[in-house]
Amino acid sequence: MPYIKQDDRARVLRDGPRTPGELNFLISFHANQMLRMVTHGKPPSYHERSAIRAAITDASDEFYRRKMADYEDGAKHRNGDCYDPE
Repeated sequence: MPYIKQDDRARVLRDGPRTPGELNFLISFHANQMLRMVTHGKPPSYHERSAIRAAITDASDEFYRRKMADYEDGAKHRNGDCYDPE
């Protein structure tokens, strides 16, 4: 959840996140800031909202591909696969 204490927000924005919740706050904060910038005070369109969500999803996918997939493959080899062979 992005709802961290008010007292922690300035530190997180200045120094970066220390916890997954703080990372969630940073992503949510910056996504909201970008939405404000691209809409210029008008209600955001579906396209504007969707484009920001797509950027966040793409970043998540890239993190998985670069930082998690090898770990998961190693665990599969060490512990055995849970899927039927194709």
